[in-house]
Amino acid sequence: MDKISGYMFRPILILAYRRAEELQKVIDSVQQLQPSCIYFHFHDRNVDDDLLETDAVKEVIKAYKGNKKVNYVKEYLGCYKAMKHALAWVSELEDKFFVFEAD
Repeated sequence: MDKISGYMFRPILILAYRRAEELQKVIDSVQQLQPSCIYFHFHDRNVDDDLLETDAVKEVIKAYKGNKKVNYVKEYLGCYKAMKHALAWVSELEDKFFVFEAD
């Protein structure tokens, strides 16, 4: 068994915020693990952030064709609260999963 095969088919949580290009790189990278599901956690922008950046992230998530679940929080959470919220969400649904932060 190679190193990767022991981790294949596990669900993956990806926290995204406003960097669509980095998010796409994370998605491309985790495909080798053949996740059973990708959970995308995404929260709304801070008032000072660019709307185009957050819209681009939404489009990357929408374009992903694999099994996915999306939790879009319609308020700005900040890094700490977003991580806590995302972990609580997926922990209710899965016993084990990988976490990737794309921002």
